[in-house]
Amino acid sequence: MEGYFLECHMDDCEMELMDGSRWQINPGDLSIVSCWTPTTKVSIDYINDKRYFNYKVTNLTDNSVAYVAKP
Repeated sequence: MEGYFLECHMDDCEMELMDGSRWQINPGDLSIVSCWTPTTKVSIDYINDKRYFNYKVTNLTDNSVAYVAKP
């Protein structure tokens, strides 16, 4: 799935996409996501393993990666 990053909610460890969906960010990846700017195009891919943050979000501009979960 592709979408556009809107903002990072640091207090809740969440990010929001322009479609209104919210994703819980792995706390270790907050510093990565906080550098992304609104309208950054991202790709979200499901990771088929047993970890809690089972989605990988890739910034399609700089290829930085963060791991997230559905809240």
